[in-house]
Amino acid sequence: MKKYLILILLTAVLSPLYVQAQNAFSINGNISQKRHPEKAYLLYTLYQQKNQIVDSAVIKNGKFTFKGTVTDPALAVIKIRYRGDTGSATTEPENNFVTVIMMGELKLTCSTCLNDKVPFMLGGGPVTVTATDSVKYATFSDSKVTKDYQEFISLITPLQLDWIYLHKPMFKANQVPGANKTPAYKVLVDSCNNAEKKMRMAEDKFAQSHFDSYAGLWVFNDMLGNPLNYKVEEPGKYFKKFSSKIRATRLGQDMERNLRTAELTEVGKKFEDFTQPDTSGKPFSLSSLKGKYVLIDFWASWCVPCRKELPNLVKAYQTLKVKNLEIVGVSLDKDGKAWREAVKKDGLTWIQVSDLKGFKNELSFKLGINAIPANVLIDPNGVIIGTGIRGEDTEKQLSKLMKLQ
Repeated sequence: MKKYLILILLTAVLSPLYVQAQNAFSINGNISQKRHPEKAYLLYTLYQQKNQIVDSAVIKNGKFTFKGTVTDPALAVIKIRYRGDTGSATTEPENNFVTVIMMGELKLTCSTCLNDKVPFMLGGGPVTVTATDSVKYATFSDSKVTKDYQEFISLITPLQLDWIYLHKPMFKANQVPGANKTPAYKVLVDSCNNAEKKMRMAEDKFAQSHFDSYAGLWVFNDMLGNPLNYKVEEPGKYFKKFSSKIRATRLGQDMERNLRTAELTEVGKKFEDFTQPDTSGKPFSLSSLKGKYVLIDFWASWCVPCRKELPNLVKAYQTLKVKNLEIVGVSLDKDGKAWREAVKKDGLTWIQVSDLKGFKNELSFKLGINAIPANVLIDPNGVIIGTGIRGEDTEKQLSKLMKLQ
């Protein structure tokens, strides 16, 4: 058995997770010998760590074993190398959302990868993995957290694929001038939004039925990080429904801190002043807009959903800027050139600021904003009166909050 560390870019397949004290695990695998399996690989990343752990085991008579320790449960994957395979155990197909939308296809396999694999949640204790043909269709037993996670994967995967494929024609339509103003395009947008909502509803249903499971907490955390089309009401109360054992995990402790931070953007709270450089490098302070309604919009040039929302803001701003509304765009870019080019290309005529620190932007980091687009509307006294304002009726929502209707 061989172990080594490899530095990786974190992906949706192997996101970092965590539990407290060291917990020993053992994995006993059984796989059909029809395709001549030779080696098994276990890959996982511990919570808040950048190094991926890769463990390998020789398969003898269709059996393999892994042993180790984790703190909290971690997302993991088992890959199988068959006789004649030349792919790398650490290479993945480029199947992230941006690639699918830009290239117009979902790559489930690649010539440089080991394509027979199964993702799962690795916790402490024994796990038995049984694959009668491909490990891709393996069953897991013994471990509660592993079985809970597999239940979630079975629930969410078909909904994710629907969501991805619905975005493909919308992206193609965006390449045709004027196509995004047609009735057919509106149908596409509505379909994508409905698909997103179905995913969030499925996540909600799973989390609500797994308050004593780490997998349930992990799903709830994902819900908080993906606010589009499905806003969690009273997330603090929702979080407290999880058992004390689950809340005490590292993920649970971090979520509790983040939820306390999120209170800084609750309606009725005073929004604190901040200063950041504008596109020309000059310092801008929010306090300079005292007496105005201000929408503070968090976005980035690389954020596809953000760019999709911007036409709604442009339209609203054209109407409401003469009615005491100002917008301040806070970019979570790191590339200043890409940021300024996006501002120009998308016709954003309102104030734009950024410290070019990405998600470490001082304002967004302080507010606990870990997903974009996101926004906050404050009144002339600096009090928060709305959040998460988006969609084709953005102008109507703003007008109502500004009491123009």
